[in-house]
Amino acid sequence: SVLQKLIDKADWNLLKEKLGSLEDKCRQLLLFWGDNYSDKEIAAMLYYKTADVVKTSRLRCLEKMRRIYHIT
Repeated sequence: SVLQKLIDKADWNLLKEKLGSLEDKCRQLLLFWGDNYSDKEIAAMLYYKTADVVKTSRLRCLEKMRRIYHIT
């Protein structure tokens, strides 16, 4: 419905705004992860040492997003 499309657009705009408050590498990592890239692929693209480092970094970035959104 039109109403759902407006809600979705508002949610997307809010997410983009919140992502903008993260440091660049964290933002890139989350965007790649959101596009279904594997931790191994992200490690190669963003020059992390291993996929495990990406996983740990991703979890930290997600925690920052939770704090930004005030989600517990």
